[in-house]
Amino acid sequence: MRTTSAYLVLWFFIISALSFSFAFTTQKKKTYPGRRYLIYLLFFAGVIFLLSGINQFIQSSVSMIILDYIIDSVIAFMPLFWLFFAISYSKNKKVLENPDLALLFTIPIISILNIWTNDFTAFWYSNRVITKTTYSLLLSVQYQNWFWVHYAYSNILFYVGLLYFYSAFSKEKSFKRIILFCITAGFILLTVLELL
Repeated sequence: MRTTSAYLVLWFFIISALSFSFAFTTQKKKTYPGRRYLIYLLFFAGVIFLLSGINQFIQSSVSMIILDYIIDSVIAFMPLFWLFFAISYSKNKKVLENPDLALLFTIPIISILNIWTNDFTAFWYSNRVITKTTYSLLLSVQYQNWFWVHYAYSNILFYVGLLYFYSAFSKEKSFKRIILFCITAGFILLTVLELL
């Protein structure tokens, strides 16, 4: 394995371990606002990074595709956990009691169905090319319409979550507002870079 790939895998495993440890630590803090959703968010982030690290070692194209489907399926629910955590943290628990929130699961569920039936429908991506390099396999795809629907939906949920945080931090110390501003600026930058 190349040195850069080894470092990347090492970072995936370190981030995964940190996510799992933060989830375990948060589980002990009973009074932390939004604790339950933060645990889900951290646990599944750990799973994503762990599987991404394992994916670097796989030499079978079928195993790589299945693992990629699993990673994409877990990622589909991350924006919901983020939004529910933001709502809980901002102490708007009455919003979470609204049964209409179940409709927010519609696009992630359809996305997961599209991911797992992609070989027949090609709604998630097409033109899958697996290249074997000296050290690992590389998967390249061309994303299709439903991926971009899910991508836009995920970004909307993230920004709505940020609005809940802004409402919670509006009366807080300026340090927390600066951190929130940095997170927002970083996410806007990532969104722009992904679209280029």
